[in-house]
Amino acid sequence: MIKLILPVLFPSWRFFNRIGPSPRLEYGFGEQPSLWHEFRPRPQAVHWLTGLRRLFYNPQWNEYLFMTCCAERLLEESSQLLVDEIFARLLWAIAKGEIAVPEGEARLSFRVLIVERSATGVTRSLAYLANPINIRLELAAC
Repeated sequence: MIKLILPVLFPSWRFFNRIGPSPRLEYGFGEQPSLWHEFRPRPQAVHWLTGLRRLFYNPQWNEYLFMTCCAERLLEESSQLLVDEIFARLLWAIAKGEIAVPEGEARLSFRVLIVERSATGVTRSLAYLANPINIRLELAAC
C-alpha cells in the first residue's frame, strides 16, 4: 500500500519531459491593442483557509492550467484549433462578466508571453500574437 501512496506524495521530477519558461496569456481589445491585461493574474497573497479549500476545489485554476497548456502547445506547433480554444475560453470569461469589454470595442486579441528568470531579473518576450476577432459576432454564435 505504501508503494502506491509514496509516488503521489513525492513525485519524481523525471515525470516531466522538460521544464522550460512559463507562458503567460494576455488579452487586449481593438485592432492593434496598446493595453494588454493578464488573464487571471495570480493573487499576491492567499489566506491559509482559502489555500486549503483550493487544494480540493479550484475550477478557475484548473481552467487556467488548461489554457497555459494550450499556450505551450501553441508555441510548439501553431494550430488554429488551439487558437480557437483560447479565444473560446476568453469569450466565455467575457460572457460570464469576468472580463469587461471597454465601451465601443469590438475586437479581441490575445498574446502569449514567455516569462524567464535570470541573474539580471525577469524578462518577458513575445512568443505569439493572435489576429483579432470580432467579439460581437463570436458572442452571438455562442
